[in-house]
Amino acid sequence: MPDGRTSVPPVQRLMEAIDARKPRPVLLVYGDGHTFELHRPFPNRAPNLLALQVFGDRDVHAVEILVDPDDPAVFAVRPLWNPHMAPRG
Repeated sequence: MPDGRTSVPPVQRLMEAIDARKPRPVLLVYGDGHTFELHRPFPNRAPNLLALQVFGDRDVHAVEILVDPDDPAVFAVRPLWNPHMAPRG
């Protein structure tokens, strides 16, 4: 059913709806490309949404996520590099 925003993917509409209901940052963790990336995918429409793409099977590293509800940013994210593999990307 057309909603006037047919060019916007359904997942983006869902993320915007979640962002609109939350007064604090929301962290979405995914692994589509399996490279470490921390970004705001929809900065104008969902400014509280922070997206973290994690490492995959070719880059066996880890990610540490700290959650501090008293910090306005809430989330602190950093990669943990496997010393037996060279960091990529």
